[in-house]
Amino acid sequence: MRRIGFDGACMPMRMHPHELLLFEAAQLRGPQDPRLLDHLRRCPECGERLRALQRARRLEAAAGERRTLLSMPRLRPVQATEAIHRGRRRAARRAAIMRERAEAPALLAALAPHPPARQQVILANHARFQTWGVLEMLVERVGAAPPEDVEPLAGLALALAGHLDPHAYGAEMIADMCGRTWALAGHARQATGDLDGAEAAFAAAQLQLRRGTGDALERAFLLGSKAGLRAARGSLGEAERLLARAARLFSTLGDPQRAGASLARLAEVRERAGDLDGAIEALYRALDMIDPGEEPEVFLGAWQGLLFALAARGRCMEARGLLARTRPLLGRFPDAPQRASWAKGKIALGLGRAAEAEAAWLAARCGFLAAGAELEGARVALDLAGLYAEEGRVEELRGLAEEMVAVFAAHRREREERAALAYLWQTAEAGWPPPSEKTSAARSE
Repeated sequence: MRRIGFDGACMPMRMHPHELLLFEAAQLRGPQDPRLLDHLRRCPECGERLRALQRARRLEAAAGERRTLLSMPRLRPVQATEAIHRGRRRAARRAAIMRERAEAPALLAALAPHPPARQQVILANHARFQTWGVLEMLVERVGAAPPEDVEPLAGLALALAGHLDPHAYGAEMIADMCGRTWALAGHARQATGDLDGAEAAFAAAQLQLRRGTGDALERAFLLGSKAGLRAARGSLGEAERLLARAARLFSTLGDPQRAGASLARLAEVRERAGDLDGAIEALYRALDMIDPGEEPEVFLGAWQGLLFALAARGRCMEARGLLARTRPLLGRFPDAPQRASWAKGKIALGLGRAAEAEAAWLAARCGFLAAGAELEGARVALDLAGLYAEEGRVEELRGLAEEMVAVFAAHRREREERAALAYLWQTAEAGWPPPSEKTSAARSE
């Protein structure tokens, strides 16, 4: 007979559920799907198959309990029985969490059409939404959302956390989730320029984590987030200390990817502080840790940062060698040619080859713009602007500066915007546009 799964259609008597569905029903101590339940009532053969699977499950559980008793010879019978009951409760809790995670997407889809205020009311008054699975998925969405969309999602997650049963899920575990949510909200506030709001969010995150399980991974995430805020406020020394602690924690926890990402950010802070040698050391360590297959963007950013730092430090031949060795590894990255061309320009300028640097940067900028990466194109334009300023090419500098100011302002990149504005003022001080053009522009207004 043909075995099929349920797809929402009525199942003729001759079609039977797949063995996996019956196995899942046996593991959960009964069928959860009403269509499967209806079929089992009408089909003696499938009912007997389910009962056989349930008997096998009970025998396996009993054997496991006997093994537990044998492995604890020094425990009194009462203690051994309590240990078995604890194991059963943990298994039941794990099964319940798995069910909640499976149900969460449908519950959030049902919640989505309502306005935020109504969503809060629904979460407060309907117990089926008050599950760990829904909270987990909400926090995941907070982390994946654009910064401008984070606040309402974070508010919803924190409200839901307040409705969860601490006896069922653990008050400390709920506090950990609240801490993570506040940390994500702080990161988003910082990205949108609300530095005071970010400070308040990180303080709330730290308070929640103190009430939590003491999970080192959550602490490491918060350290990295706070470091970004300290760097944005110019406290580079504190940002460096926080990122170094985060990198050590991630490494101790056996998470080399996040440790490497923290080191790459540490290198940015050191470079801003003028410590190029420290930045280079951190980037070499980061590249040893980051797997390009798992974190391609982080790896590529660290590789590019190392090339730039080496060129800026005057170690141009070392940078050329690194570029030549790593170029074959970068075929999987779509924008690797543009990044390589950008780095070539930095190296060429360090070697005193201005024309070669200009050609490389123009190629990189064109490639980024063609790919729709206007922010990266504007960052390359900053290097071109420095070259044009040095060579006194005021007309070309003016055009670049106007484009860069608009792009950096749109992307809230304040440091780069200030640099572009400085070039714009430099062209004005040099008398550009010429007096005749200024007059004609004034008349047209």
